[in-house]
Amino acid sequence: MIEHRDFQNKDWEERWKVGNTRWDTGRVDPALRELIEEKNFELAKGNGFVPGCGRGYDVFYLAQKGYTVTGLDVSETACKTASDLRDSLGINEDQAKFIAEDFYTFKVPDAKYQVVYDYQFFTAMKPVLRGKWGERCAELVSKGGHLITLMYPFAYKDATPPYPITEEAYHEVLDANFDLVHIDRNPKKEPPRMDKNAIAVWKRK
Repeated sequence: MIEHRDFQNKDWEERWKVGNTRWDTGRVDPALRELIEEKNFELAKGNGFVPGCGRGYDVFYLAQKGYTVTGLDVSETACKTASDLRDSLGINEDQAKFIAEDFYTFKVPDAKYQVVYDYQFFTAMKPVLRGKWGERCAELVSKGGHLITLMYPFAYKDATPPYPITEEAYHEVLDANFDLVHIDRNPKKEPPRMDKNAIAVWKRK
């Protein structure tokens, strides 16, 4: 039997404790900024959610855009680090909070979330668990709400995770509950990540 925890094939808490966070670019991905600030894509308003939030850059960004945002990470150290950074930035805890819980089992609020941003969280789990991820996203996003997926990487570069993905992999697990309403296959990029990527927006049916 496959457990949802199997996607954690590395000890994320230990990585955070020793500072082994080489995936951390220290900023919001430019593709998300472009989607909101330059493409002016009209996202649903309300509550936001960022799984695998790390230091919380995306949480802070969405909070500054008017959302009440929850960042989730399996690592307590990551959430503590993000909370400290939030406080240093003067962002109110009511606008940006962090929870160290399991993506698949934490209690979803009754209002659900109107915007969920998945930045490589999908690629951090084994492909066999992707169907479970799609089902959970359907539970998280309210009707008419949006799921943003930053798709990367499309090929192996190092030892996994992240596992490489395809657009079809997202369609396979999302199409039953979401409509693809926007995709940019050549979004803005900045060093150190200049490889092929794409950003997509899915609307909850």
